[in-house]
Amino acid sequence: MGKMIYRSGNTYSGQWDNNLANGKGTMIYNNGNKYTGEWIDNERNGYGEMTYNDNGIYKGYFLADKKHGEGTYENKETDDYYRGYFIDDARFE
Repeated sequence: MGKMIYRSGNTYSGQWDNNLANGKGTMIYNNGNKYTGEWIDNERNGYGEMTYNDNGIYKGYFLADKKHGEGTYENKETDDYYRGYFIDDARFE
């Protein structure tokens, strides 16, 4: 377990391996977004939850730092709701 504050202002707290985010951790981005979930070699991989600064929330799977696989996106302010599959960060409808 450890914490890193990047020059960009992003902050990662969680598990490390070979000086890379590996395992479970949380990244708080300088734009207000927050990701909590699984990491492999500094990329979001596996299950995680992303809270966006516009109050949107994605819960689901990531691959190579992108939403990929089964997931749910919801934004109560805009009434946007989608449950299904994502490929390379895009909804697969």
